[in-house]
Amino acid sequence: MTVDTSYRVLPARLAGEHSPAQLRRMQPWLDRTRPPSYPCRWILTLGCLFVIELTGGAPAASQASAKPTVAEIVDSIAAAAVGSGQIAGLSVAIARGTEAMVFRGYGWSDVEHRIPTPPDAVYEIGSITKQFTAAAILLLQEQGRLSIDDLVTDHLPQFPTRGRAVSLRHLLSHTSGIPDFTALPDFSALATRGAPLDSIVALVEDQPLLFVPGQAMAYSNSGYILLGRIIESASGVRYADFIEAQLFVPAGMLDSSYCDAAGLPASRTVGHRLLNRILLPTESLDHTWPYAAGSLCSTAADLIAWNRALHGGRLLSPESYEILTDPGELEDGTRLRYAAGLIVDSIGNRPVYRHGGSIPGFRAELLYFPEDGLSIAILLNTDGSISPLGLGEDLSARIHGATDGGRQVDYPLRRPAVDYVGEYRGVGRDGTRSVYVGATSPDRLVLRREDDQVRPLRPVGPDVFRAGRTWMTFNREADEIVSVRFDEIGENSILTRVR
Repeated sequence: MTVDTSYRVLPARLAGEHSPAQLRRMQPWLDRTRPPSYPCRWILTLGCLFVIELTGGAPAASQASAKPTVAEIVDSIAAAAVGSGQIAGLSVAIARGTEAMVFRGYGWSDVEHRIPTPPDAVYEIGSITKQFTAAAILLLQEQGRLSIDDLVTDHLPQFPTRGRAVSLRHLLSHTSGIPDFTALPDFSALATRGAPLDSIVALVEDQPLLFVPGQAMAYSNSGYILLGRIIESASGVRYADFIEAQLFVPAGMLDSSYCDAAGLPASRTVGHRLLNRILLPTESLDHTWPYAAGSLCSTAADLIAWNRALHGGRLLSPESYEILTDPGELEDGTRLRYAAGLIVDSIGNRPVYRHGGSIPGFRAELLYFPEDGLSIAILLNTDGSISPLGLGEDLSARIHGATDGGRQVDYPLRRPAVDYVGEYRGVGRDGTRSVYVGATSPDRLVLRREDDQVRPLRPVGPDVFRAGRTWMTFNREADEIVSVRFDEIGENSILTRVR
C-alpha cells in the first residue's frame, strides 16, 4: 500500500455474499431514475484546497490516461464542492469489498483557524446513528434479551401509548405514529438551553399518536430515542457503552465514539454554517438529546469499516441482517423504502443501502452497493445546499461508468392532467401534510409543497408519478381521483383529495 500524507495543493457484507434472491428482494423499491445532481458554482474561493490522502493500490494514473482513477474522480468532485465556498471541508472514503480505494480529507476542518481537513477527521454523523441503534436492538434479540415484536410498554412501562399496541418493530421502521420531537413547537426552546433527555421524552409523552401504529409511516427521531432507552434497559449498560463494546470494537472503528464533550479527539472537525457567503462556526451541540437517534461521531474510514463488518456478516446473524435490510410493510401490505435504520434505494438502477445524517454544522451520507460491494462515505462539516447524497450519486455514476444515471423514458400520460389537479391532505411527519397538484399544460403536472417548493411530476405508470424521490400513486373511485398515496422515503400515508 502506498501512503502519502503530504499536503498537496490542488487546482481550484461483500459483493459475493449477497445472493440473487436478496438482490431481487430489493427490486420493488428501487429508485428507477437518478435524480438531478447538485451542481456547484464557483461563488467564493477559500484560497488553496488542501488535501491529505491515504490510498491503497497502485499509484494514480498519469494525466494522459483516458479513464480517470477513482482518486481523480473524487478530487474533481470534492474540489468543486469546496471551491464553491458553500462548505468548509469534507472527508471521503471509498472501498470495494476489502480493497481501499480512497481515504482523503479536503478543505478546512476549521476555517477560522485555517486547519486543513485530515483524512481521519472526526465528524458528527447525525442520523447515520440510527443503523447502529437498529443493529444493537437486533443483537439484543439474538441474545434473548428482547424481541422486536415486544411492545414498548414491556420495556418502558411508564411510556403512554394511548391504548395502542406499539412494538419495537414499529419504532425501527418509523410506523409507530409517535410524533417526531424535532417537529414539535416546544422543541426549539428546549434544545437551545440544552434539554435533558427526560425533558425530550416528556415532550413526546404529552402528544397524541399521529396514526394507528402500522397504518402509515412518518420518520420519527422519538422512536429511536425510545430504542436507546430500551437498549439500556435490556442490556443493563449505557447506550454509548453498548455501542462501543458490541459494535465499534468488533467492527474495528477505533476513532468512533458517542459525541461527548469530554475526551474529544484533536482531529474532531468544527461544524460550520453559511451566512451571507461567509462560513461561520456553529455552537457545539449538547448531545444529551439527539442520543440514539443522532449522537454518534465517526470518521469516513471508520464508516467504511462499519459497512464491511455489517454487510460482510461479521456482526449480525443472517436472520438479523435480513430484518435490518428488509423494507417495512404497512398493515394494508404497502411496502416501504425504509427497513431498520437503513434506506433501501437505488442509484443509477443499482440497488443501494444507505442513510444520511444532518445535525447542526454537519451533513453525512453512507452508501453500500450490494451488487459489487462498493462503499462510499461522505462527511461534510457545514450546513448548506450541497448534499452529501448528491455527491455520492455523482461519485457512484462515475465510478460505475454510468453516463446517464440509468435514466428511463417517461411513461406517457394516458389521462388528462386536469384529472389529478387538486389539494390533498392527510397525516405527515409534522402532524399534517398538505400538497397541491397543478397542471402547467394539458399533459404536464407539478407538485407544490407547504413550503411553496414546486417540482415537476413525471408519469412512471398508470396514475403513478414521481418528483425526485417522492412517489405519488393516485386512487380512483368511479373513475374519479379521490386520494393519493404519498410516498417519501421518510413518510408514507394516504392523502385525501379535498378540492
